[in-house]
Amino acid sequence: MLKALLISAVLVISLQVKAQNIIREYTHPDIKSVTFGKKGFPISYPVLEREVENPIVLSFDDLGEGSHNYYYSITLCNSDWSETRLSPSEYSQGLFSFQVSNFQPSVNTLVHYVHYEIEFPNSELPLTLPGNYAVKVFEDNNTDNPVLVRRFVYVDKKVDINAQIRIPSLPEYRAESQQLDFTIINPDFRITNPYQELKVVITKNFDWNTALTNLKPQFIKPGSLDYNYTRENLFIAGNEYRSFNINSRKYPSTEITTIEHSGRNYVATLATDKPRNTYFFKEDINGLFVNENKDVRNADNALESDYFEVKFSLNANILPYDGDIFIYGALTGFGFTEENKMKYNTDKNIYETILMLKQGYYDYQYVFIPKTTGTFDEKEIEGSFTETENNYFIFVYYKGFGERYERPIGFKRVVKK
Repeated sequence: MLKALLISAVLVISLQVKAQNIIREYTHPDIKSVTFGKKGFPISYPVLEREVENPIVLSFDDLGEGSHNYYYSITLCNSDWSETRLSPSEYSQGLFSFQVSNFQPSVNTLVHYVHYEIEFPNSELPLTLPGNYAVKVFEDNNTDNPVLVRRFVYVDKKVDINAQIRIPSLPEYRAESQQLDFTIINPDFRITNPYQELKVVITKNFDWNTALTNLKPQFIKPGSLDYNYTRENLFIAGNEYRSFNINSRKYPSTEITTIEHSGRNYVATLATDKPRNTYFFKEDINGLFVNENKDVRNADNALESDYFEVKFSLNANILPYDGDIFIYGALTGFGFTEENKMKYNTDKNIYETILMLKQGYYDYQYVFIPKTTGTFDEKEIEGSFTETENNYFIFVYYKGFGERYERPIGFKRVVKK
């Protein structure tokens, strides 16, 4: 009897630990040019809607030496990206991993790479349940050491969302913030206790580092839930992204000072950046990038675009012991690693680093993480202005009585123009 109780206790603890395991995005240094979005639309996001025939594609390049036998798996997650208690057989037809079969080597490039693509859903993986999903790519069956981890959301829409972006109601936030008011419309979907059954997650530009969570409805009406706050639903507006274009080594964009050949690859040097304290409108793609080779007529951009060493520099009055500065955007996976951390050059009194980037158009910005707080600060170097154009993504998750995970039942993209 005691042995049975101990075994039961261990199982309960194991399930609790599994449920608390947050899956975070990751990119191995050899993996470059990761994109994840709608098939055929390079500037898009990894959101699937049930019964909408528009698959998403995860693509990436491997610059490592030798050949690799890559597999991928998916993990169903809750709204906070913790693993659910469901087994893979409940959402992936019982198979744990699948081979990445769509890959090709680069063509006529100085830097050799292999380009991979995975489409979701596919014949091997039709996706049987809606939810937050983490995709892990790994070599052979080494599941504990993935080379790539990315997130996507598969929504089964049961509710509608009305939303609008406003100038903040509180005067002290009007210059640098944006207020997102929204209403969940649910006349045909019964929600007994919205405070317990619903979770709302909002991201800016599909960057999960900006996620706003734990919002509760302010007003509950028959068939609708209002989330119209003055403080709880505020976002730092930020600034328009900086950008540069390396789609041609012959005709560089104005942000590029030189393009040289090092003997191994091309090297592009960007003009030295400075912190910004004013807003200036410019068209950007909200932190994304698009690969493109203009030097080859009718190029296959996925396979014929070469890689450049791109040199970044920043002249900022911030000393290294105050904190760390990172190059931020899809070009660095919206992450914080040694690779995209700026290094302080004491001789020049500027920050510098080099990224290996594929030919194309890139958005980027500088993010500061002070050592005193360790928090994400996009204002220190870039400034923040309520006029900034942003995309906001609202996800509504539901977990009813007896259900074992939080499933997305609502989705809305809202654009601040």
